[in-house]
Amino acid sequence: MFQFEAKHIFSVPILSVSLDGLSDKIKLESIIRDEIKINPNADTLNKVLQSYPNLQHKKSVSSLVRHIREGVEVIANQVYQYDSSYEIDITAMWANIQQPGKRFNRHSHHNNIFSGVFYANSDDEFPHIEFFTPVQSQLQPTLKECNIFNSDTWREPCEKDRLLIFPSWLKHEVDINNSDKDRLSISFNVMLRGRYDGIESLQSTVI
Repeated sequence: MFQFEAKHIFSVPILSVSLDGLSDKIKLESIIRDEIKINPNADTLNKVLQSYPNLQHKKSVSSLVRHIREGVEVIANQVYQYDSSYEIDITAMWANIQQPGKRFNRHSHHNNIFSGVFYANSDDEFPHIEFFTPVQSQLQPTLKECNIFNSDTWREPCEKDRLLIFPSWLKHEVDINNSDKDRLSISFNVMLRGRYDGIESLQSTVI
């Protein structure tokens, strides 16, 4: 029998870290509900309730902002090996209340480098966040077992105090909340400020 090695040549990293106790420490559930109350457009078209996207400037969530910046630094510098001179800019940060019967439709976050979510509560019945591969096969043979080579989707559970950071272009959705509780979270987008491509390149630009 010949020896072989299956190489996973293209990978999409997702940073996952538990910030145990942070939600309770900063009273995040109250912050989320209060922030959504002051947004008159929170319930537009009967969708998931969302706050204004400026939470990154609020002192009440400064500790969460610090952890997000630390997480972005890890995935940008240690995982992607991007130049460490980029400035981390949280361009938007907002609260979500996914009420029973509501869902987040499939989407991605344009005009940013990283996006993420932090969960303020959890329940066994809460839907997971589901990510979708950007590569779609024309034909899908019958699978004996799902693995990293043949899966079209990847699901991460909603766990209280769990922080997820992922590339902004990665499409994702959250299915219908079939529980009888509100699913609470904070979402955010991050830009890396600095020069893109080398100064000698005709495609170089500063963002």
